[in-house]
Amino acid sequence: MTDYHREIDIEVSADQAFAFVSNTANLPRFVPTTRKADVEHGHIHVDGVTGGRPYHDDGQIYVDANQRVMRWGSGASAYRGELSVSEGGDHMARIAINLHFRDGDGHVPNAQQIERSLDESMQRLREELTRH
Repeated sequence: MTDYHREIDIEVSADQAFAFVSNTANLPRFVPTTRKADVEHGHIHVDGVTGGRPYHDDGQIYVDANQRVMRWGSGASAYRGELSVSEGGDHMARIAINLHFRDGDGHVPNAQQIERSLDESMQRLREELTRH
């Protein structure tokens, strides 16, 4: 299993940050590979582009608003992830994203693509959440 992690502190309340990230309609606004995401009864369907190729993926999603955590997974690509929002101090929200990919799976983008996507996601989150 290969793991990736990013976190960022953003000057916004943790509740406001979680409300934004847990609204799946917002996923294309901060996940650069996602073009569309639909959720129904704990299942998620995502359309996007990675490595210049379109993809369509189905999986499960779990949102716990009390703990401010989202977890998702996809059987097709042996991929899973978690996003959590916590109080970062001084009116800051700390957003952490963890991604996990099964090694040797042909559906996995290369490490540089994943790293770039995570960095861009964090930048987009900062822009979206601090936009007035």
